Amino acid sequence: MNTKALLFAILTSIIWGFVPIFDKIGIKGNPAPFASVCFRALSIGIISFIILVVTQNLNMVKEIPQKNLAFIILGGLFGGLIGVFTYFIALKNGDASIVVPLCATYPLITMLSSFLFLNEPITFTKIIGIGFIILGVILLR
Repeated sequence: MNTKALLFAILTSIIWGFVPIFDKIGIKGNPAPFASVCFRALSIGIISFIILVVTQNLNMVKEIPQKNLAFIILGGLFGGLIGVFTYFIALKNGDASIVVPLCATYPLITMLSSFLFLNEPITFTKIIGIGFIILGVILLR
């Protein structure tokens, strides 16, 4: 992994590490999980659109091939809508310190899916990493 990828992965981890705290505080009480997802999506959409216009990248949108756009939209629907909705329900009903690590086991699915659909290799080190993820989940109990 190159240095830039490593630094941004670590930065992402730090940012995403704080997000459940905001989420848990935000859904405390009676806010409906789906309404919370809608407000999150709305804020992301508005701010992203403003950045797209300000940086004069709006024209680049039409350059995205339709097939790619379809998969980006599917990713948004599953990850940004359905996944966040189920995550908010889990977070609303459980401890963040348990829910978040359990939700973060998605690399298990990604590894299997990338092997099946992207023809990526399954290596010994990946299997060991997945084993540690499973062990981590077992230890959360």
